[in-house]
Amino acid sequence: MISFPIKETHGYEQNGCKICLDLVSEMSDVSTGSIGAPDNWSSVLVRTDSGDTIFKQATDAGAIELKPMDEGKFGLEMHTKLAKSKKEKAMKVIDERKAMGQPVPYKSSSEKEDPLTNV
Repeated sequence: MISFPIKETHGYEQNGCKICLDLVSEMSDVSTGSIGAPDNWSSVLVRTDSGDTIFKQATDAGAIELKPMDEGKFGLEMHTKLAKSKKEKAMKVIDERKAMGQPVPYKSSSEKEDPLTNV
């Protein structure tokens, strides 16, 4: 196995990733990922009542093992920080593309306070 800094992969991102505003699946019922999770674990954020019902059923059935997510640098705070940073970077690219007359799926940052309300 090899490992390297994730920043080294940025040159290989799909073009659409540069304007994606939703790093942590804010529009989903349940989102999972590795941000803020210890090795060999996934972080899970339940976002809606429907997601809560499904998640509780899965945990009650023993299909999911739970461990609290740490607060601080590698917990929920990390989710919030990275999600905000992703939106800010994406809005810069959206604004640049819009200024060049290129089509973008969202309004520019100057047109809307919360870009995800356009989705």
